[in-house]
Amino acid sequence: MSQNYVDVTIGGKNYRLAASENRSSEFMLLLANYIDNKYNTIIEEGGPSITRKEAFPVLFALNIAEDLFAEIENLSSGDGAQREAALQKEINRLNSMIDFYTTQDKENKGRWDDLMHNQQLSEENNKKLNEMLEAANSELSVLKETSEQLESELTEKTTALEAALKKNNDKNQELNNLSVKLSEKNRILNELNTKSAERNQKLNAVNKERDELAIKLKEQKTRVAELERQLEALEAKMQIGSKGYNSLQKDKSELDREISVLTAENKQLKENCEALTRENAKLSEDYNALKTKKKSTR
Repeated sequence: MSQNYVDVTIGGKNYRLAASENRSSEFMLLLANYIDNKYNTIIEEGGPSITRKEAFPVLFALNIAEDLFAEIENLSSGDGAQREAALQKEINRLNSMIDFYTTQDKENKGRWDDLMHNQQLSEENNKKLNEMLEAANSELSVLKETSEQLESELTEKTTALEAALKKNNDKNQELNNLSVKLSEKNRILNELNTKSAERNQKLNAVNKERDELAIKLKEQKTRVAELERQLEALEAKMQIGSKGYNSLQKDKSELDREISVLTAENKQLKENCEALTRENAKLSEDYNALKTKKKSTR
């Protein structure tokens, strides 16, 4: 005989039930819906935890029996044979439901035992986790104290570093100022060196011109001596004639005038040379003073 199966949902779980000629698929679905509605009603009234109680199957059976007896009372006024058949049918239906929930109760007890075992393991694990948590909290307290100490040290070192940086910045600013002053001194020193070189060049030119004038003066003195010698010779020969004498006197006067001019020029050149020498000495003193100040600045 062929047998059909129908999938139903009771209490949020799926089941496969066998349907036969006496138990059609429609009947099994109707039966499953009744049980599911009754199950949900009990959950709503007693809460989800009621399914974990050992008395849950009994409570379930009492609720179904209540429905059964209510149905019997409704049929009590009807035909006896019809009422008996309906009662028998209902009794059979309830027996099937009782068998079904007895099986479910056994499965629930097995799951309950598993849950209790898992709960015990969870409690042991929770105990170990609590011990580990206490150890971690203790270590965390130590780390927190260490962290606070390190933060304090870091704050002190940061303050010291900021002070050192400020001092370093001040030193750098001072060094920059000194560098600017040193650059200015170097510029002045270079200008003095340039002026000193120009003065030395002029002094060399004056010395050269003085040497040339000295040579010319020496030549003129030689010529004067020669003329004096000639004059003495001419004076010894006065009888030669006044004309020659006057000519020599004129030549002598001209030479004396040239000697005076050369002597004045030589004197002026000497004064210029002395002035340039003094100016060069002053520049040398300024140059040495700047060099000494530059070394002390470094």
